[in-house]
Amino acid sequence: MDNLLPFTIEEQNRMKAEEIFRWEVRRKLDQSSDKGRKSITALLSTPLGLFLLSSVLLPVLIWLHGLVSQAIQVERQRNDAREARVARVERLDTEISYRYSKAMMYLQQGLLAVPQSEKAQITLEKAMHQMTANPRVEEVHVLYDDFDRSSGYALLSELRDHLVSAGIKSELITQSGTVRSVILKLSKLETDVQLQKVELKEAIQVLKATMNLPPVEQCQEVDVSRWHKGFARTDCSSKEVTC
Repeated sequence: MDNLLPFTIEEQNRMKAEEIFRWEVRRKLDQSSDKGRKSITALLSTPLGLFLLSSVLLPVLIWLHGLVSQAIQVERQRNDAREARVARVERLDTEISYRYSKAMMYLQQGLLAVPQSEKAQITLEKAMHQMTANPRVEEVHVLYDDFDRSSGYALLSELRDHLVSAGIKSELITQSGTVRSVILKLSKLETDVQLQKVELKEAIQVLKATMNLPPVEQCQEVDVSRWHKGFARTDCSSKEVTC
């Protein structure tokens, strides 16, 4: 029987000794682990262990949980504020676009009148009211009911505030100036209209140049699009239904 084994007697004895040694090591390690667990359990069962658990460990765990919960809450509030700001900017852009389109329609219709006539002047003033006036004071068409108390200047000012809050540098908002400069140019155009210093054709050119607000590709948080939202306008080219 022994001759059938591939190992000699000495090799077999050595292998048995190694296995016995490994078994002894594992047994001692298991005993040490059990003793450690029993020691911890015993410590926690004592008054001192209960005191450490209740006065040190538990408060630390509660403190860590509070920190994590607070961080999650702050991040959630930040995301909610960002989403609300993006939605508000889009809404402001759309309302401004709508009023701008209506004003351009009035101006284009005014071209049918005799230049420098009373009708042409009335149409010009009506267009400027549509662009800048408060709907509660003058006849102004609004797209959203929640803007029925906001003048064109108020819409632009709120838009500028949101862009600043989003961290957009003013020089990125337009190629020719900032939203503030748009407000100033509109104000000057409105004054010139009231003083009858500008005619319809010139007013159309000035208004289109003033409202030519390109998208801000550098801005990733807020999508600032042109104030051309697809509303029908009479100044569109023959190939365009809306512009």
